[in-house]
Amino acid sequence: MKNYIHFFFTSFLVFFLVSCQEEIAPIREVQNNTKSGIDLINESDSICTPICYLSEKNYREWTSIKGIENRIEACNVPQSQLDLMTTNALAKSIIHYPLNYIVFAYNDPLEAINLIASRSTIHQEFEKRNDAARVIIDLFSKTDGVEMDPQKHSSGFNCLQYSDEMFLEYYMASKRIPNIYSEETTERLGAAINKKLMERLSLPDRFSFFSLQPLLIMGASPELTQYVMNIPEPPINGTSIVYTPFGKSITATLYQDYSQQERAAISLYYVLEYPDADLVSTATHIYNCHSFAWHRQNEYNNVWINYIDANYNFQLSRYWTNDLYVSCTQQQADVVYYNGADHSGVVLSDGSILSKWGGGPLMNHDLNDCPYVTENYTPTFLYFKERTDIPLNTIQIYGDDHVSPGQGSLYLSNITHGSDIDYSWSITSYPTDPDCPEPSMNNGLYSEYAQITFYGEGLYIIRADASTSNTPNLHNVNIRYGEKYVYVY
Repeated sequence: MKNYIHFFFTSFLVFFLVSCQEEIAPIREVQNNTKSGIDLINESDSICTPICYLSEKNYREWTSIKGIENRIEACNVPQSQLDLMTTNALAKSIIHYPLNYIVFAYNDPLEAINLIASRSTIHQEFEKRNDAARVIIDLFSKTDGVEMDPQKHSSGFNCLQYSDEMFLEYYMASKRIPNIYSEETTERLGAAINKKLMERLSLPDRFSFFSLQPLLIMGASPELTQYVMNIPEPPINGTSIVYTPFGKSITATLYQDYSQQERAAISLYYVLEYPDADLVSTATHIYNCHSFAWHRQNEYNNVWINYIDANYNFQLSRYWTNDLYVSCTQQQADVVYYNGADHSGVVLSDGSILSKWGGGPLMNHDLNDCPYVTENYTPTFLYFKERTDIPLNTIQIYGDDHVSPGQGSLYLSNITHGSDIDYSWSITSYPTDPDCPEPSMNNGLYSEYAQITFYGEGLYIIRADASTSNTPNLHNVNIRYGEKYVYVY
């Protein structure tokens, strides 16, 4: 597949580079720095053309750069050149920025926006300009239609690549651009949002609800509510509760998936941008990296797990705090959490990583050959195994410990039922009287509780065993048990 992609794309690249040289003038060197901002010395000193990036001039060299932080650095230009660029040229350079595709790879697209904008000298300069909001809204209003084929590039700004359009909209929704909701701009911005919403709602086979989200974020701003009148109700998705192997609850979200065209386009962005990585499964917005690494390691996953819960608690740590995961070296690891990058992956036997790239595809890749920052962050490698450092006799059984003969009593485990947890109840000790009648037991629907009736007097010991039957590598492994003394008299 890689050879085919490289052959096809190389042919396309030759054509595109010629076009690039004709239509996009390279940034010229500037010997003397001038005043920053838009107050240039005179018109002849200004640069009116957008930047021609390395990705446009030498695609093979561009894709050989490992690490997202290194790719951002490869796009930066000297401040002396930025000082001479018009705000319009900066805005167009942002719209065709080579890393716009990462908006799909992050669990929160606004995190992708902040990552780029905080490291890119181009975005930083643009955000200093007094006329930035007016210029970007003008370009945003003029875009008409979205190109879903990543192999059809254009230097124009009327029809944008899907990744460029999504990045532009989330960038505007991030409120990084000063005065984006000023009295001067709100009416035109609201009209443009309405137009795009109506267009995408009329093409449900082409656009999913995901494509509406940045528009809805902008439209929900108090300054725009009087102008944006076509905000639709989101489809019913909801939340779900899943469980760690030891039964701790994890909040998950149920999302609507992309359209088929969106899935194909997003998948191809990453195939083209990461030729040394392997596509394992196409893009989907149904599940993400944390869900794949910690909850269910297959492509039939159906829940999205964020690193924090609804109360902003760091819920991922529940998988490795008094649970089945312990810290280890990279060589021992089965699961990796990218500390500081909001990303998780499965470590394969050859040391490569199998991870779901946000709402993007499931990819097999090297540790730093991915859209996540690894510089200055130490990944937290975690080893998946049956815990030996936690006492197994830790289940608490709630219920009566003094009952009368013939009295039915309910006994309940303190670990709630999870999709991968099964319970087995037993009576391990009976009264010494050999003629003592057998108790009757009725397990609950999910076996996390049992209804027991004792008939003979004496001391009984009831036991609850928790085991897992569905979690990979833990088939029928006994993980916890608890006992309770019951006196019948």
